[in-house]
Amino acid sequence: METNNKKINQMHLDLLGELGNIGSGNAATALSQILNKTVYLDVPHVELCNISEVASSFGDPEFRKTAVFFQTQQDVKGYVLLVFEDEDVKKISKIAAGGLEIDPDSVITEIGNIVAGSYIGALASMLEGKIDLTPPQIAHDMLGALIDNIVSLICVVADELVIIKTKMTIGNETIPSFFILFLEDESLNKLLDYFNFEK
Repeated sequence: METNNKKINQMHLDLLGELGNIGSGNAATALSQILNKTVYLDVPHVELCNISEVASSFGDPEFRKTAVFFQTQQDVKGYVLLVFEDEDVKKISKIAAGGLEIDPDSVITEIGNIVAGSYIGALASMLEGKIDLTPPQIAHDMLGALIDNIVSLICVVADELVIIKTKMTIGNETIPSFFILFLEDESLNKLLDYFNFEK
């Protein structure tokens, strides 16, 4: 695997954070309408992480998570992974159900679809390009295994990943999650070149 060796400063991370804030604002509006509750989505932190370290950087890589993932196509190629704690999936499902029986996987898949669509839509607008998302898929597995499976699907994956940590507040419940953007090397270069990153 080739290394990009990009030099990234705080200003660049702030720009990526602003992209996350735009996507979060759009997603929160859509989620509020669906859940019939006030929803806030904050982006407290954005980073680029080496692919070999990403699983361990969020705790025990053998701890089970729930992930909704998508493939990105057209101008930016790669995968998007939106990751939640299993217990938080149950909380979100209970809120959405309103006392009815409802499949938690269906709920979190739809929420993942909205959040990912909002983030990727903001990215496409910024790049003035076209980015399509495949239909969402859901998986329950150890974080390390989830990431390994995604990497195995990408022919030429960049060695750094964009990670946007998010905090969703629905009523009185706060749900932390994180959004990982796995890009093919050429697509990551396109994103970094847009910000005029120093190579």
